[in-house]
Amino acid sequence: MTENLQVRNAPPLAHDSYPHEEEHRIEQILIPREKEAPAPVQDLIRKALENPIGQPPLSEQIQTGESVLMVVGDWARKYPRVEILQTVLETLSHVRSQDVTVLIGGGTHVPTDPQEIGLGPDSLPEGVQILAHDANNWDELSFLGTTRSRFGQFFFPM
Repeated sequence: MTENLQVRNAPPLAHDSYPHEEEHRIEQILIPREKEAPAPVQDLIRKALENPIGQPPLSEQIQTGESVLMVVGDWARKYPRVEILQTVLETLSHVRSQDVTVLIGGGTHVPTDPQEIGLGPDSLPEGVQILAHDANNWDELSFLGTTRSRFGQFFFPM
């Protein structure tokens, strides 16, 4: 566990220290070793898309003319969604942007304005459709059925 820590001896106590400090004296200070910064997130995503486990690269799985739906989290989940989307779209450059839809999956949260999470006209190519899921807007939902136990109904934006 200490292989990532640098150990230094603590400085000596001051000359006029209190008598009880001696028994609680710090003997060593553990300092984390310097680590290399991780690669930029786009490089990590690109590597994962080019080398998925047990599958061909994403660029080979989706053909020109096919529709692509990418689901991203809403405002409640903080992660580099814009960088992920841009890198996936770069990988799928052979797919027309008109064939790409980004769905903001908000569950029962208040619907997210795409601009609030960085999905504006400057972040995605023109033609990419952005939808924000709204669990309370019944006009945009379709009934898909119930589970075997008759519990739960499944809806999906149209």
